[in-house]
Amino acid sequence: MNFIIISLIIFSMILASFSNLLLRYKNKKMVDFLGTFALLTLSPLLLPQVYKIFYTKSAKDISIIYLICHYVTALSWYYYGIAISRPSIFIANLIVFVSINFLIIGKILYN
Repeated sequence: MNFIIISLIIFSMILASFSNLLLRYKNKKMVDFLGTFALLTLSPLLLPQVYKIFYTKSAKDISIIYLICHYVTALSWYYYGIAISRPSIFIANLIVFVSINFLIIGKILYN
């Protein structure tokens, strides 16, 4: 299971790196496809952790520094997606942002 998740993350990162190259050549359909693929693969990755925290009522293994850094990063990507009018970027990061909020609430409640 971990191998599949790690593979999807690496694959999504590789595809995201190609999006800048595709934008240079104005291949909008391919860029939108890659954005949608990233939305579907990267956005739900925090949901199992949210489930685990609230199911086990324990958040001692989650670093608050990690959560704060991820929070700031997701919020930055969200506003970037809005600024460049890319729905796939801001929707994906809105999902991540909401998931991180649940993780922070879980950390506060069950630390």
